[in-house]
Amino acid sequence: MIFKSIAPPVEIPTVDIPTYFLSAAKANGAKLDTKAFIDIGAQATLTYGQLDYMHNRIASGLVNDFGISKGDIVMIFATNCILYAPTYYGILAAGAVCCTASSAFNASELAYQLNDCKAKVVFTTKQQWLVISQAMDQGLVDIQPHNIIVYGESLPGYLYRSFRSVLSDKPYRRLSIKTKDEAASTPALIVYSSGTTGQPKGVVLSHLNMVSGSTSLNSLAAFLALKSGIKPGSAVQRYLVISPYAHIFGLATFLHNHVANAKTQYILPQYSIDAFLQAIARFKIQATTVVPSILTQIVKHPNLSKYDLSSLQYMACGAASVTKDTLEGVSRLLPASPSQGYGLTEVCGGFTLMSSYLPIAGSVGFHAPNCEVRFVDENGNELGADQEGELCVRGDRVMMGYLNLPEETARVIDGYGFFHTGDIGYINETGHIFITDRIKELIKYKGQQVSTAVKDAAVIGIDDPQRGTEVPMAYVVLDDIANRTDRGRAAMLCMEVQAFVAARVAGHKQLRGGVTTINAIPRNASGKILRRELKTRYLARTNAKL
Repeated sequence: MIFKSIAPPVEIPTVDIPTYFLSAAKANGAKLDTKAFIDIGAQATLTYGQLDYMHNRIASGLVNDFGISKGDIVMIFATNCILYAPTYYGILAAGAVCCTASSAFNASELAYQLNDCKAKVVFTTKQQWLVISQAMDQGLVDIQPHNIIVYGESLPGYLYRSFRSVLSDKPYRRLSIKTKDEAASTPALIVYSSGTTGQPKGVVLSHLNMVSGSTSLNSLAAFLALKSGIKPGSAVQRYLVISPYAHIFGLATFLHNHVANAKTQYILPQYSIDAFLQAIARFKIQATTVVPSILTQIVKHPNLSKYDLSSLQYMACGAASVTKDTLEGVSRLLPASPSQGYGLTEVCGGFTLMSSYLPIAGSVGFHAPNCEVRFVDENGNELGADQEGELCVRGDRVMMGYLNLPEETARVIDGYGFFHTGDIGYINETGHIFITDRIKELIKYKGQQVSTAVKDAAVIGIDDPQRGTEVPMAYVVLDDIANRTDRGRAAMLCMEVQAFVAARVAGHKQLRGGVTTINAIPRNASGKILRRELKTRYLARTNAKL
C-alpha cells in the first residue's frame, strides 16, 4: 500500500537553488541589513544584503578567473563560518556543482573524495589547508595549489589563492532554470554518504531535489503548526548552529530552510556542552537543531540551572534515534521539548516531522507532502498499515543517483521510482512513521555515518550511555589458530587494530566500542553479514537485554 502525506500537496517552483532560496528570504522579510549569519567566535556578521552581493562576486570570479563552466565540480572543505553560505550559493549561481567535505577528514579521507568527485577548485580554511597540503605532499591528490582558495589573506611562501582573489565584479552568465525538466536534470550538490559497501558514495542531488525538499518540508511544518494552533506571529528568529553545513542535515536545515525563512543564524565555531548552553543564554537563542548525544549531555549536566535557557522555544533533533528516557528528561529540564524527524542524504535530508499535533512517543512524525512512502517485506511485497518492513520513498526529493555508480543506483531505486532506505519501520493508521531497525550495514556515531565493510571483520553499533549515541565496535577473525587461542596475543592484536583504525580515520569512525575476536563472522546464504546476531552476542556478553 502506498501512503501519501496527511498534508495537502504543494506546488514546487521550477527554479535554481540560489534564485529560490534568496528570493524566498526577501519575500519573508529579509532586508539588506537583516543579519543572516553571526560567527560567535570570530565576532563577524554577514547580512542578507551582503550574502546576495558576495555570492554574485564569487560566481563571477569562478567563471571569469578560474574558468569554471556549467557542471564543473567545486568543493567546500571548511568548518562552519559566515563565508560558507555565500561560497555555496556562488558555486551554484556559476552553474557549477557544489561538493561538501567534512572538516573532520584526514588527508587520506579527503583524497578519496577529491579523486572521486574530481573537483576543479576547493574552498577551505587555513586549518583545513594543512590537511590538503599533507594530501598533496603524500602524492594522494593532483589538484594544483592555485586552484585552492583559502578564506583570509594569503601567507608568504604559500601557493594557494586568497579568498579575495575569487571576488569579481565582472559580468557573468548566471545559471537560470525555467522548467521542471531542467531543474530535475541539473545537478547541484554532491554530498557523500556511507552505505553498505566500503567507501563513501557521492549522492548527486539536483536543483529540483533540494527545492522540492525544502518546499515540502516547510509546507508540512506550516500545516502541523496550524493543526497545533500555533499562530504565525510566534515564529522564532534566532537559531544556534552547531550542525556541520557539510552534512545534509545542516545544509538542508540552515543553508536552505532557515535562509529561505530569513532567520538569523548564530554559528558556534567549536562545540562543547557548556559553550552551547552559554550561547543560548547569552544571545537569547530561540531555536536550535541537535543530535541525540547533545540531549544526553543536557540531561546529565551537573550545573544546568546556572544557564538561563528561558528563551529557547524550539529544539529539533535528527541524524539518529533518541531514547524515550532522554526525550522525557530533556522535556523536564528545558522549556522546549525536542521535536524528532527522520531523513537521509539520498532524499535531501529530513522528510518527516513530529510536532505537538498528535504526538506519539517513538514516532519520527508525519512525512512531507509530494512524497509517497511504502513498506515492503524481504521479498518486495507491499505491506499495509502497522506492518513492519523496509521503508521506501518516492517523490521529487529522491536523489539523481550515486556519482559514477549506476549499478548501485539501480540497486536502491526500483523500477517504480521508490528509493529503498534500508531502514525498517512501519506507518500507523494516523500516518505516524516509526523506525524500528536498520538493515543497512552501517551505524551512526553522533549523527555521522560509519562504513562497516572492514576486511575480515564486521562492525556493529553499540549503545554508549555516556556519549548518548552509538559507537563503532569491531568483531575480527584472526588469521591463525595460534593468534586465536593465545589470549594475550589476541588482546594485543585487537589493540593494534583499534590503533591502526584510529590513526587513519576521522574521530567519528574510530572503534570507540573496542575490538573483540570471533571465530567466524555469521552470514546468511547470500553472504550478507548477520549483524543482529553479532549484536545479540554482544548484549548477551554484557548481560544486557534486547
